[in-house]
Amino acid sequence: MIYRARNGCPALLRGLDCRPTLWPHMQDNPTHSLEPAIRRIGREIFERAEAAAPSVLSMEFWQKATLDWLTRDDDLKLRLFRFIEVFPALRTDASLARHLKEYLGDEKRAGGPLPLPIQAALAFKREDSPYAQKVAAITRIACARMARQFVCGATPKEAVASVKRLRRAGMAFTLDVLGETVIGDHVAQAHYAVYMRLIDELSRVAPAWKAAPTVDNAPWGPLPRVNISTKLTSLVTKFDSLDARAATANVLDRLRPLFRAARDRGVFINIDTEHYAVKDRTFDIVLGVLDEPEFR
Repeated sequence: MIYRARNGCPALLRGLDCRPTLWPHMQDNPTHSLEPAIRRIGREIFERAEAAAPSVLSMEFWQKATLDWLTRDDDLKLRLFRFIEVFPALRTDASLARHLKEYLGDEKRAGGPLPLPIQAALAFKREDSPYAQKVAAITRIACARMARQFVCGATPKEAVASVKRLRRAGMAFTLDVLGETVIGDHVAQAHYAVYMRLIDELSRVAPAWKAAPTVDNAPWGPLPRVNISTKLTSLVTKFDSLDARAATANVLDRLRPLFRAARDRGVFINIDTEHYAVKDRTFDIVLGVLDEPEFR
């Protein structure tokens, strides 16, 4: 499994003056309008983000520019994301070259002709040719460089090391698992097992982490040190089944144990609402289970 860490509270936000403005007024006057403070904080966040943008001389700048260029085309973006999802399983250059051609090389694609650099990359005739091997090697290096911006590891141990680096930089995090497309119940069961393993392993090591007051505390008290995101669609094979009652029951069979494990170990579970088509069912399931006596 590949773990991704989404972070918050980066160094560029340190010193942002929000608590003195919001918290006392909320205590003294619950009806106080938050709109001016929200706008002020929002403007300051954007100003700091723009000031922290990477230099044109940095690799990060050019990686972002390349990604922006590749994803302007919606059809190509979808194909690239599908390729990235299977990328970790492509162990040989021949299999990587074959999948590149299968995922990107459709001449009748909706977006019209592929950009010329991609056409040149896919010009090989055989997936085991020297040219195909060079393309595969370059693709592997490029994907690894890009992934380091978003992927924090392939094992819980690697994920923990990345999380500790984020905390040292004053950042909070939420971990989620990539490759969550469910093609069978064995895949859903594997995802469920990974989430349980993350809850167990991270909750055991988190108490030993060096304190980071910026991300460990809120005005109302201490925050859970471990934050794990999950998609309900990754827990079952037919989340959007026409039989809503059966689909909900199947999700709850795995969601309740996750909630129990998280509650007992002091772990925060973040439920991704995902795409619009599953939003309502996601809300119905989560609000329903949180209204059950054991989770109130």
